[in-house]
Amino acid sequence: MSEKLSLTNQIESRQLSKAPVPLIADTLKVLSEHGLKPIIELAAYQCDQANINPAKSYLLSLACRAAGDQTGILGPLIGVSQGPEDTRQILIGIEQELLGKLDDGLKQKVFAALTGGKITDAKTILTIDKLLREAVMEVRQVAVERGLADPELENMTKKASDFWLENRLQLYQLIEQKANGDIFGLLQRQKEIGSSGNLVNITQQPIIPVIPEERAQFLQAILPEEINRQINPQPPEINQPLGFISRLNMAGSDLFRFFAGQLRHRIEAEPMVQYVLTRD
Repeated sequence: MSEKLSLTNQIESRQLSKAPVPLIADTLKVLSEHGLKPIIELAAYQCDQANINPAKSYLLSLACRAAGDQTGILGPLIGVSQGPEDTRQILIGIEQELLGKLDDGLKQKVFAALTGGKITDAKTILTIDKLLREAVMEVRQVAVERGLADPELENMTKKASDFWLENRLQLYQLIEQKANGDIFGLLQRQKEIGSSGNLVNITQQPIIPVIPEERAQFLQAILPEEINRQINPQPPEINQPLGFISRLNMAGSDLFRFFAGQLRHRIEAEPMVQYVLTRD
């Protein structure tokens, strides 16, 4: 690594503005429509140790966004991309591939969710969840396709691996310093309960590590202007190049992906439930 972090150092951090977790309000409605109890699902999320790593990844993506990367997922292109124009072409290709899998009706529903937070059905939630997974995989695959991936570094380059590890070390220390070792304490999430006693929304005010400028410059060096938040705070329109992949990943929290997974399991189980209920 190019930088050694001492566990005794005070980690510079930043608390983001309080806001609803993206896409969650309508996702909770859809969960209820499929017989799930959102407040119970939220408790399950907080108690399951399997959700710790996704929460860390989400906080690190927010830190990368604060350092300029509108998507929050471009770290694996460090040492791979030859510069902003190369990154632009990589992302345009990924966008076209992802959008090419959607019919026009579903595409419009996904766009409505990503631009206005409006979700009306389970298929839209599951599609966005799948697109989020595929976008991250496609970005990571570029290093493999170019013969630059190191299998011992999770198929990243040395530069990308160092960037990821050093950010992760910062996050670990911040968890200890600000949240007594509890990752969920950094997310600063609060339930919003409706008049009927149901969970209707969840807000968050995350505390994130500030990536030092000497490390952030490696990310800055590969960012196209239109998705560099230090140049353009807002992403491109969703129907413009890089607008879709930016807005997709801006909406992709660990909590949304957990709820999407619970919904998928529920839907997959519904035929068997109906079979059991209708047996003689």
